[in-house]
Amino acid sequence: MIAARSAAEGLEGIISLPGYLGEQALRDWFGDLDLYVHASDGETLSTSLLQAMAMGLPILDSDVPGINDLLAGGGCCGVVADAQTPHAFAEALRRLTREPDLADGVARRARALALSDYSQHGMFKAYQTVLTQACARSST
Repeated sequence: MIAARSAAEGLEGIISLPGYLGEQALRDWFGDLDLYVHASDGETLSTSLLQAMAMGLPILDSDVPGINDLLAGGGCCGVVADAQTPHAFAEALRRLTREPDLADGVARRARALALSDYSQHGMFKAYQTVLTQACARSST
């Protein structure tokens, strides 16, 4: 449906729909991006956002609970669109592209958060803390 619509609008030259990508191809694809836009009505846990964060990309995102939770409260590690409208996303995109210090800052913070909290080591430490506390409570 999206491919057909982009072709009907004459956009196939500027919209890429690569489909499934293996690990290296996916890393290369993210590496070719200047920024990552994630428009969504709701999320629980977005792997693509985690991947963009790990790659150190500036992120433009929707102001919805799951995304805000993942990006440390919204705004810390991404630029949040003020509303779920094309106009709001366009304004946020203009801001992100016109303010390189903002883009660099959110990209750095996103990568740091991905490494500290969402990496295998970070997740292990978090689970270890939870389990240690649960064991301590059950033994008292």
